[in-house]
Parts: sequence; C-alpha cells; structure tokens
Amino acid sequence: MGAGEQREGLIALSKIFELEKCVRFLPASEDVEMIFNLCSFGVLSSIREGMPYVLLEAGSVGKPHVATSVGGVEDSFRMT
Repeated sequence: MGAGEQREGLIALSKIFELEKCVRFLPASEDVEMIFNLCSFGVLSSIREGMPYVLLEAGSVGKPHVATSVGGVEDSFRMT
C-alpha cells in the first residue's frame, strides 16, 4: 500500500511471478478498517521494526496476521 520507492519494482515482480490476480497494490489510505476488510490476513515482513502499529490495527478488527520476530514485534506480542 502506498507509493513508496519500491512500488514499481514490486509490481514488476508480481508480473514476473504471475501474481497479478493474487496481489493488490493499493493507494495510501488512513481508513484502517476498510483496508483490513479487503484482506484475508496481514503480513509484516520487516527486517527491523519499532512499534508495529499495523499488527495492533489488524488485531483490533479481528484479522489474523503473521510477522517476523524483530524489534518491537517480539517485545509487544510475546505469548505467555
């Protein structure tokens, strides 16, 4: 989502791997609930992360999510 510097490269990769029907590239939006309602689940694949707000937002609307175990992800969501 958004218009970051990697957007065009990611779109090209989705074409190379024939994923156009499986992947959506969305414009930036602040309507979190609407965005998550378009998804079946969320993925946060960061190699470093501070406070993973997107995971909190996914959880707030009941969407399952997976994430890499980096930075604030592990600290904020440690299973007890």
